[in-house]
Amino acid sequence: MLRSSILALAVLMCSSCSDTCSNTRISRADAPDGLHSAVMFQRDCGATTGFSTQVSVVAQGEQPFGSGNAFRADDDHGAAAAGTWGGPWAEIRWLAPGQLLIRYAAKSRLFEQEDEVSGIRISYQQVNRSMSAMGSKADAQLSLILIAEDVGNDRAMQGARLFGIFKNAVAPA
Repeated sequence: MLRSSILALAVLMCSSCSDTCSNTRISRADAPDGLHSAVMFQRDCGATTGFSTQVSVVAQGEQPFGSGNAFRADDDHGAAAAGTWGGPWAEIRWLAPGQLLIRYAAKSRLFEQEDEVSGIRISYQQVNRSMSAMGSKADAQLSLILIAEDVGNDRAMQGARLFGIFKNAVAPA
């Protein structure tokens, strides 16, 4: 009797430890070299929690498992602008094979914000609601400034000319 009670208690305890959360992919961006992917997903852990936006960096072709390994945030009870998926707005963009940019809504409550995952450097940009509606040229200019901080102005300007962001690109001051 004692043995079966202990066994039943152990089974009950283990079943409560299982991950009852589900991930729904929002977007996937493959690195320019094809070795890694950034996957943004919405994580739902049941009725007692809000939606969150998470990002994992994984090897090409793999799927994230569990929580995001690079970025995790929620909307802080409605304070941050929400994406169409219910969690705080965010977007992912590769700046170079080893450099990922994660843009996210201002006022998001951040739980994870890694600078590097699997050898990939990650930079972040907090975006005000009015900024998220800006055109692609303004987005590119902001990204260029972030790249310049990481790789130097000369290389950033070469990239700007290559992708036609500026006709006569000049290093940001």
